[in-house]
Amino acid sequence: NYPLKEGEARISVKIAGDQVVDVFRYIHVPEEWARKERNQQSNALIVRVICGIIVFGLVVVGVIWSIVNWIRRNFSVSLFLVFFVLLFALWIVRFINNWPQIIAGFSTAEPLSNQTLIIIAGSVLLSLFLAAGLSLLVGLTPSWKRAQQPVKIIEAIKIGIFMGLFIAGISAVMGRFAPSLAPFWADYSAAGSYLPFLGLALDTLFQYIFMTSVLLLIYTAIDRFTNGWTQKNIPAILVMLVFGLGVAGLYSVESIPFWLVSGLLSGAVLIIVYILGFRYHLAFIPLASLAVIWLSIIRDMVFNAYPGVIVGAVVAINLVGILAVYWFLRLNTGRDKNTGLLEDIGLEKRSA
Repeated sequence: NYPLKEGEARISVKIAGDQVVDVFRYIHVPEEWARKERNQQSNALIVRVICGIIVFGLVVVGVIWSIVNWIRRNFSVSLFLVFFVLLFALWIVRFINNWPQIIAGFSTAEPLSNQTLIIIAGSVLLSLFLAAGLSLLVGLTPSWKRAQQPVKIIEAIKIGIFMGLFIAGISAVMGRFAPSLAPFWADYSAAGSYLPFLGLALDTLFQYIFMTSVLLLIYTAIDRFTNGWTQKNIPAILVMLVFGLGVAGLYSVESIPFWLVSGLLSGAVLIIVYILGFRYHLAFIPLASLAVIWLSIIRDMVFNAYPGVIVGAVVAINLVGILAVYWFLRLNTGRDKNTGLLEDIGLEKRSA
């Protein structure tokens, strides 16, 4: 009673000597179907690689530009040091907390001591590089952004939270229509650590810092280039659309047409929130990211997939909230230098 038009219902029997050790049923798919599926996966992999290059390239350019501005003394060294120490310390704590998962992946064919030393040394170096890279992006924004009048924190919270809810809502709608054969699972990545609640809190905090840093980088560049959306809008729109395509293809590309639609829609949403809110003050961005992250934390609380989720979610909500307010206060000021982006890179003559 095989109901499908293609493929064959088969039974596999495994024999060890004169004993039957396993019997199971499976579907034998036609070679043409398997070849078509491999081609689709290859195309999707190419798209993911290109999207990764776009986002990673943006981060690398931002890091290089941060170093240039540091040399020019147009860089917030104090904010860099705060985030560098914070990120490096948190990464070390996360590494120790995830040790059971790490050691579970060790090979039994190699000495345990060698693998342990390699993993520890590699993790420390990686933590240093990642902490330095993200901290450079964080330290760039306060001194590189255009001069903006400080805003009241209550008004900023209202606008920032609204923008974050708008972004999260559009993302949820796109996720609802995304083609996927897999069910919507909870995130169990922290369940194998020493303290699952701590793993959830740290992962959420890192996600918040990375997302906010990248958004601040792209929006600060757009804000400088367009002078608050008063000039050169078309090139800025194209950049935001490409960035939206890059972000949309970072995780999975089940369908090329859907990736194009979702990526362009993501870029359009990023443009809309900039025009409606972020162009008036970039300090709204940490608060908008806070709303997005808090919604993801609430989702984890609803799933309650393993012991410690609720405690970890409460810790994450408080840690991210404190960091968001601190980040907002550091950005809610003017800047010492108010030169345009073209002036910064030497493409426009400075007035005497």
